[in-house]
Amino acid sequence: KEFTIGRADGSRVLVELSVRVVVTQSDPLLIITVKDLAESKQVQMLLEQQAHVIEKTDSFVFIANATNELEWCNSRFEVVTGYKLTGVAGRRATDFLLGAGSSPHDVEHIMSSIERCVPYKLELLLYNKAGRPFWARIDVHPLYSELGAVNKWVGLGFDTTEQRYAAQ
Repeated sequence: KEFTIGRADGSRVLVELSVRVVVTQSDPLLIITVKDLAESKQVQMLLEQQAHVIEKTDSFVFIANATNELEWCNSRFEVVTGYKLTGVAGRRATDFLLGAGSSPHDVEHIMSSIERCVPYKLELLLYNKAGRPFWARIDVHPLYSELGAVNKWVGLGFDTTEQRYAAQ
């Protein structure tokens, strides 16, 4: 159970209290564990704030695994691309977002960056689920494990179609 208890300095702290009874040959023992929850509550609050920002941004956000297969995307990704995560999880975004009008130079830049495990940023022509083209500025970064290997890719994209055509 969670409780708020007083510290010697007069401050209060949220703790988790657990009690276990261990039966021994002679007498039962009570093992009481007190865990300070302040740090975990702060981390939880920070994660909730970040999740809120990611869901409310105009940018589409996605996370892929080390082999660049989609694991997660925010709701804006689904709005912009027309693809729901349930339909594309485990697939590479390059397999379903690139199309006939996508620049081969841009595709090569992406593939080369992934192969070299380096971040990449570019504006390119993509295609939504209905086959309609849209321009997007994407910024993708690798995340590294403690051993230095890429274990995730995190991407941020912004639909630039309106700005691109307004400038013409």
